Amino acid sequence: MRKCLITVFVISVGLFLAGCIPTGDEEPLRAVITTEPSPPRGDPPLTVQFSAAQSTGKIDEYIWTFGDGTGAQGRVVQHTYSLPGNYEVTLRVAGPEGERTARVTVHVNSEPPVIEYFDVDRTVVEANTEVDFYVNAYDPDGSVRFLHFDFGNGETATIPANPSPTGMYQVHKTYQEDSLPPTYPVVLTVTVQVEDDNGDLSEPAALTIQVLPPCPCD
Repeated sequence: MRKCLITVFVISVGLFLAGCIPTGDEEPLRAVITTEPSPPRGDPPLTVQFSAAQSTGKIDEYIWTFGDGTGAQGRVVQHTYSLPGNYEVTLRVAGPEGERTARVTVHVNSEPPVIEYFDVDRTVVEANTEVDFYVNAYDPDGSVRFLHFDFGNGETATIPANPSPTGMYQVHKTYQEDSLPPTYPVVLTVTVQVEDDNGDLSEPAALTIQVLPPCPCD
């Protein structure tokens, strides 16, 4: 009789522990994407491996859409992108608890835009007067979208690039006296990068200007 009671006690303890120790299946349902390479970006053709291995919960299905009209199923999949662009990849996991989704963006590089030259209407300018910068740029496989300026005095600007058949862009800038150090002349290095319609950037171009005190023109 005593042996039977011990056996029953051991079985009961085992069942109790089995119910109290959490298992992987008892974690909440969650979709998680990891990629190789990470971050998922590079030159075409770009092959990316997508893994849902870090997802949690009881999962019956792993459903992928690759953002280019194709998809796949499986815990670990891979896909090759041949054309430049940004692709939103979606993972949908499904199980007894329902469905969860996760997303990641793949960036396939285009050919970067090119600045052919960067110039200014004069290299010596008085404070509070306007100066004009000229950028000649093009994109081999798309169009120039933005010009990113660092004016050298702590001021920056992102300027939309209006369509230009010649690739020439003109930017006006006034260096206000209160934006400059108090000691003249002020020597500033101005840099610019252009961004194409795929989000890729050119190499920066730079030039130097000298800012003099404002003209006492009264």
